[in-house]
Amino acid sequence: MSYTVRKLITEAYYASGIRSREFQTIEGALISEGLSLLNDFLAVTSANQSKKPYIQTKTFNCIANQEKYKIDGLIYPETISFYIDTNLRMPVNIAGRKEYFGTTKVTDLNTIPYNCTIERVLNGSEVYFYPLPDKAYKIEITGFFSLELIDNLSLDLTTIYDMYYIVFLKHNLIKTICMSEAIQTPLETTEYIAQLDNVVSKIATIDLRKKPRRIGYNEAIYLDMTGGMVGRR
Repeated sequence: MSYTVRKLITEAYYASGIRSREFQTIEGALISEGLSLLNDFLAVTSANQSKKPYIQTKTFNCIANQEKYKIDGLIYPETISFYIDTNLRMPVNIAGRKEYFGTTKVTDLNTIPYNCTIERVLNGSEVYFYPLPDKAYKIEITGFFSLELIDNLSLDLTTIYDMYYIVFLKHNLIKTICMSEAIQTPLETTEYIAQLDNVVSKIATIDLRKKPRRIGYNEAIYLDMTGGMVGRR
């Protein structure tokens, strides 16, 4: 079942109490204001790693002898790797700013780019590689990217978000609308947003990798990467 942007904004206005579901429609300047407020929330949410719903992977080809690359929308990288050929992928060490820029380097060294650092810039991030790549390697970045702003009221949100995240957006839009109108957010909405924040944060930051450890005859306990028991098999 579809769930359009228009429906989300309309439901948010009715739930805020600013408009009556029985007697008033949400259209014209009001629906445009709701879209603007939704995009405001998406923009702020993009800066919070724990509130973004999905990990994404983007690829590009580096250029021989070029150190710096602009990656649009990149907020936080989980991993960066490069391909020596189509069948061999190698990890790139992500160094801190001080480690990368504050240590001794041979500035004209050209070989495989096994180190990098990330700097946040306007509308994305810049990635610096060292040593300088000696040829055009395919680079793969997996991590969190900014949420796309919306300009189409007819967009079906279920094509880009799970339903739990649409619910999260709707209730935060209710709160944003109330703040914009200088009225108090309904208490039940505030309490529900706190629950949704917790759910979204856990889903966004979970690492689905499991590490088995044999502990006895024909049995293993599966551990998460911090050592906590998550199940038996």
